[in-house]
Amino acid sequence: AYCGTALLDSHGEPIRGATVDHRIPKCEGGTADRANLCACCSRCQQRKASREGARGLGRSMGVA
Repeated sequence: AYCGTALLDSHGEPIRGATVDHRIPKCEGGTADRANLCACCSRCQQRKASREGARGLGRSMGVA
């Protein structure tokens, strides 16, 4: 995780809100290859999405 939050509970199950994130966004040529994926808490995911939106990446995907 980007922030260091534990994303698995004591039984090894994903915690609520855990997501998989693309280090290099798919819209920038990133792949679903394991090396490009990482576990991410929902708070970090939202922060990253905000930064990407500010850079205008949503437009390249046909979103607003």
